[in-house]
Amino acid sequence: MHTWIVQTGEPLPTDGPDVRGMRAMNLAKALVERGHRVTIWSTDFYHQEKRHRFGRDSVIDVSEALQVRLIHSCGYRRNIGISRFVDHAQLGLRFGRLAGKAPLPDIAVVGFPPIEIAAAAVGFCRRHGVPSVLDVKDLWPDLFEDPAPTPARPAIRTLLAPLHRLAVRAIRNSDAVCAPSLGFMNWARAKAGISPRPDDFVAPLTSPRHLIGEAELCEAGTWWDSMGVPADGRPRAAFVGSMSRSFDFDTMLSSARSPAGARWQWVVCGEGEELARCKLQVNGLPNVVFPGWIDRPKIQALLSRSTVGLAPYRSIPNFELNICNKVYDYLQSGLPVVSPLQGDVKELLDRERVGCSHLPGDPENLLAAMDALETPEARSAAAGAAERLYAGRFEAKGVYDGFVDHLEAMHRRHRMDRSVMPDA
Repeated sequence: MHTWIVQTGEPLPTDGPDVRGMRAMNLAKALVERGHRVTIWSTDFYHQEKRHRFGRDSVIDVSEALQVRLIHSCGYRRNIGISRFVDHAQLGLRFGRLAGKAPLPDIAVVGFPPIEIAAAAVGFCRRHGVPSVLDVKDLWPDLFEDPAPTPARPAIRTLLAPLHRLAVRAIRNSDAVCAPSLGFMNWARAKAGISPRPDDFVAPLTSPRHLIGEAELCEAGTWWDSMGVPADGRPRAAFVGSMSRSFDFDTMLSSARSPAGARWQWVVCGEGEELARCKLQVNGLPNVVFPGWIDRPKIQALLSRSTVGLAPYRSIPNFELNICNKVYDYLQSGLPVVSPLQGDVKELLDRERVGCSHLPGDPENLLAAMDALETPEARSAAAGAAERLYAGRFEAKGVYDGFVDHLEAMHRRHRMDRSVMPDA
């Protein structure tokens, strides 16, 4: 089976040996291990590092079974801005021309967003009789409207009307929708006004575990000791992620500044546009540590000596209807999760007893949730439940093996349907 994976905005196998694989790389690896051929269609522009990879259209044969095809576009400096919309429009326009020169696949998995290339890819597949799966991982373009003040939303929706139409077209033209959560699946169906289809399925956005040696962990532990974050059993809340506007740091740091929050140590790891502002908020408080960006051994060492993992996502549908990456990372490490999200994450935390939810924007309620997990008995119970839940439902190998099973079954049914068409 030859599979196209159309996915921009993610690291690629051509980016070096140390990049952390996301959907495209993880799925490609699972397909190749099963004996299939894969072509990844992506962009020459490296989203994470805001640079072009080669500065042109490129075809790279990674191995006999894996090929990467890059589409050149203008690129952009900011995640939100006119240049990013121009870049995505270029990708959508150029995909059809370049895809027409490549061997057709047996099936395609098309990432959504970006909307423009997703609509172009599923449209191309429909015209050429190739079954396609639309992999919905963000709620575009609704995501751009949700944070805006209510009076401004009608104007923004009118401005984004072409993208809304393209999103509906992409969903309807696909043969199936894949989503990381049932909430995202239901959003896609409602967006396009379609009923559930037999091949729709949920595939969590998990990643393989990183195997870290004892020597690396020991070195990382020594580094944390030097940073004033020892393995001393002190109540400790950890955040590891980008310091971006996706998170409500204000509530978290208000809790840290309060008298009740002083007995907790708050370790806030990452870099980004919000870092300087966050540091000003705590003004050098001794119970708040900002180590900056940290590598995988340091992450694992920190989580092993923390009481809870904080996932302070803003309460917008793009996060509330999904199980976000940070939640998976904490569960994988057996760390109880504390989050203000009131949708799929709250349901998961409550049902599986792997953490606590708190009211959005409420510093006192955040501390109450953390305190509920502080005792050794409560933390041990939540940690054990987290490890079991991750191993049973979210382990990457099981998720992506199931993804490949689903694609193989779709491919078989498609071949059977085509074989009986002349007799119908």
